[in-house]
Amino acid sequence: MLDVAMLLDGRAPTTPAEIEYIAARTRAMVDLASAAERQREEEARRSRLSIEEEQTQARQAKAAMADAMQEIEVTTGTGSLREMKRVLRLMRGEEGDGPNAKPDQP
Repeated sequence: MLDVAMLLDGRAPTTPAEIEYIAARTRAMVDLASAAERQREEEARRSRLSIEEEQTQARQAKAAMADAMQEIEVTTGTGSLREMKRVLRLMRGEEGDGPNAKPDQP
């Protein structure tokens, strides 16, 4: 718009040529601003999709890890859940030498 400012030199446009010169540049600036806004919106949309994709992959990885840990516990007969149940049976006297003792159960 410097060229418009230089053309007008601080005065209002007075001829049809000046008015058209200014209008053409105004339209071009509006088109450029609109294109920049559309590009910004598209980049934001792609960024949101990328974030959603990363979140989905993270959830899938966590679920796979939980499944794998459970499978290891089942396969090996070990794990925190099994141990907590054993301790609970001991506390209740259902295991060991107590009167309610039963054989070790998973």
